[in-house]
Amino acid sequence: MAAKKSKRVRDLCERTDLRARAETRGLSSVRVPTAQSYGGVLLTLDGRVLLREPIDHLDGYVWTLPKGRTERGENPAQTALREVHEETGYRARIVGGLPRVYVGTTRTNAFFLMEPVGTPGPIINETAQISWVSYRQAYRLIAFTKHAVGRSRARAILDAALRLWNRKLSSIG
Repeated sequence: MAAKKSKRVRDLCERTDLRARAETRGLSSVRVPTAQSYGGVLLTLDGRVLLREPIDHLDGYVWTLPKGRTERGENPAQTALREVHEETGYRARIVGGLPRVYVGTTRTNAFFLMEPVGTPGPIINETAQISWVSYRQAYRLIAFTKHAVGRSRARAILDAALRLWNRKLSSIG
């Protein structure tokens, strides 16, 4: 995020932070490993995943998942919810945590499994566009990422998220 934010962006971030704190109450049983960045994999009931295209394909990432660093006072779940909202415009509900740390090109990452809540709002920064795609389409889009490490990480996260999502769906009935 840029060092200097407009008042509108600061206000939106503050509201997002308050909502994230409220949305994470009672989630103490949902854990992810300690990492340098936290993100979310949003999936729909029909198995579509939300990808984001970073502006100017930052660091060679053409399509990726929302994630970012923790801000002061946040826990991992709050960070992930805030980053998902800032980078995709979606509010989300955490439904699980991926059990391992994923190594990227610059830092370690941990992810939560999420489902979207409502319709998207404005995207605050860093994202040119978002797209709901099938698992197979996500694999193909991720292939455009220039870094082998980034491609491998995104696909591993996608695989783990889909496995967890399918387990959760099968336990519902």
